[in-house]
Amino acid sequence: MESDTTLDMAVGRDGGHIVVAISGELHMGNAGLLGRLLTELVEQGCRELVVDARGLAGCDGAGWQVLLAIRWRLAGDAGMLRVTGLSPRLLRVCRMMELTEVFGLEPALERALAARSSHLPPMPVRHLPGELRPDDTPAVPRRRRPPESAPAPRFD
Repeated sequence: MESDTTLDMAVGRDGGHIVVAISGELHMGNAGLLGRLLTELVEQGCRELVVDARGLAGCDGAGWQVLLAIRWRLAGDAGMLRVTGLSPRLLRVCRMMELTEVFGLEPALERALAARSSHLPPMPVRHLPGELRPDDTPAVPRRRRPPESAPAPRFD
């Protein structure tokens, strides 16, 4: 039985924060999709990103590397990346890799959004097909599949 290796992403706004909800598997075959989305948001001027990982079933080294790269890029601009809603298994992985403070991990989305009270000026939004909508409500996530030719390794 083959596991579902898709990554679903939806982007929304909650006050001054941009929330990127991810679900499925984050791995070498699809981490670039998330990396491109987060990079575009940073390039648009977003300095406080929250990744809502309640639906994330698994994450390999490539996924953690993408999140770290965005975190360090934001840190250079006085920004912050917070990750919220990790499963107990993924939270243990973060603790083993000593990433809990790096990502400002919060168990609940509401706590991550309240972690910093500053309000950001509205950022210009470049709408991506299927990802961002003019009314800033989360779009219906599209199913993303890695290329058929390269099966993704699993690190469980």
